[in-house]
This record gives sequence, structure tokens and C-alpha cells, in this order.
Amino acid sequence: MLMHWIRTHAGTTQARVGFQPTAGYAGTIAVSRPPIAQAPRLGLMDRIDRWFWSLEQKRRDAYLAQAVDIVDLEQRLLKLERAPQGFLPG
Repeated sequence: MLMHWIRTHAGTTQARVGFQPTAGYAGTIAVSRPPIAQAPRLGLMDRIDRWFWSLEQKRRDAYLAQAVDIVDLEQRLLKLERAPQGFLPG
């Protein structure tokens, strides 16, 4: 999510900071830019957490995909909302 935020806001921060072009050699304009922020690398526990989250999401998607009509889908969604965390109704 941080990477997405950086990609979408990287160009807009320059405009808000107030870039002022400076005169370069022979009358050309050189623009000073701040260094691009690097997203922090994910640690082992963060990567494991994302892996488990994606497995759980796939299980939930598969459960919801078994619905035969919109009423069944809504009932399955209600079951998932009311079920304890990590419990998938059968």
C-alpha cells in the first residue's frame, strides 16, 4: 500500500513543496528535485503475514464463488461477517 501511495503522490509533492527552477549554464533552466523516496523492504514476518492473508482471501473467494444465485451469495456474505475470525462456514 505504501508503494501505491508513493507512486501516486510522488509527482504531486514536488508541486506542493514549491519547486523553483534555477538558472543553469548558458541561460538554460535546471530544476532541482528532491531524491525519490524508497519504500522500506518488507521483513520476513510481514511477507509471511501477507502470504497467510492471501491464502485466507482465496479460501473466502472460493467459498463465495460456490453461490448459485444472488440470494445464496448474500447469505454466504452474512455468514462470513458473523463467523469468528479464521472460521469458514461449511
